[in-house]
Amino acid sequence: MASGLVGGFPGSSSGSRTALALANGARTQLYSLVAAAVIVVVLFAAGPLLSQLPAAALGAVVFYAASKLVSLSELVRLARFRRRELILAATALVGTITFGILAGVGIAIALSMLEMIQRLARPHEAVLGRVPGLAGMHDVDDYPDAECLPGLVVYRYDAPLFFANIGDLRRRALLAVEQENAADPKHPVRWFVLNVEANVEIDITAADGLRDLHADLAKQGVRLGLARVKNDLRIALERANLVELIGADMMFPTLPVMEQGYLAWASEHPYPNTPTSAATSTTVLDPPMSLDLRAEEVGSVVWCTGFSGNFSWLDLALVDVDGQPRHEDAAAPAPGLWYLGLRWLVRRRSSILFGFPDDAATVAGAVRTYLDM
Repeated sequence: MASGLVGGFPGSSSGSRTALALANGARTQLYSLVAAAVIVVVLFAAGPLLSQLPAAALGAVVFYAASKLVSLSELVRLARFRRRELILAATALVGTITFGILAGVGIAIALSMLEMIQRLARPHEAVLGRVPGLAGMHDVDDYPDAECLPGLVVYRYDAPLFFANIGDLRRRALLAVEQENAADPKHPVRWFVLNVEANVEIDITAADGLRDLHADLAKQGVRLGLARVKNDLRIALERANLVELIGADMMFPTLPVMEQGYLAWASEHPYPNTPTSAATSTTVLDPPMSLDLRAEEVGSVVWCTGFSGNFSWLDLALVDVDGQPRHEDAAAPAPGLWYLGLRWLVRRRSSILFGFPDDAATVAGAVRTYLDM
């Protein structure tokens, strides 16, 4: 009673007594005080009567109370939500009946912890791409029309990295690169970017695993990058010397920044045997307003991204008015520049809608044509 007055746990309790209290409509702890007073009165006033009560009747009271602790509707809800939840509940029930309440609950907690570790050790994975008309990057398995940049794999591992899953990450990452290369052999993977948004820290085993993944990818000529790197994670990576190994230029705070970085790098490192052409016209063309493009300069190229109609990525290279490509040390974009070409990047491949026409008006016409599709 003294423990109850200060909000502590009772020294002795019973699940059946709790169930009886709930069945009788108890709402506060005052029920226990009332029950204690009634028990005292019964012991002194009705003791001889209770001595004649059959043990089976007392057992029926306990059985009735225990039945109130089991909810069939909750078991059905567990089964519908996740089958494993039902298995854990059944294990707790069997453990309690077999070994007692404390041992049964302990077994259920231990199994729940193991099940959680198993889910973290083998989590969901996703290769990310852009979906027309939908902001952000999404799982290409969830959206069949998702589009990826050729040579770039953006991979999301939906769990914090630690000793139990870093080996699984390495295996799946290399498999994703292999599958992408098989799907588009003309544009083999050159960047593998791991989305680490689920991580705020890693252990030393995970750090060593990332080092091994970097080496595995480097053997295939693939650069490893990390996107959505939080400051806490970056500190851990610096302590493990991974920032120096991977490269600060391959650490990206957001996915759009990463995409811009890849496009800028890809423009300077084209695939072998990729045809290039320089425009010779001095026609000046303003960007089509219907595209609603957002431009951001990256080195010598301005990459414009828009989402209209069938377009998801617009790769627009700028040249000077005399037809010469801009150099890295050129000044900021100024009036008198026009768009050299348009490329439609689709999932796993790059399709050139039209080459690099000399007449800038052809570019605008093709843009409007495809926007009307």
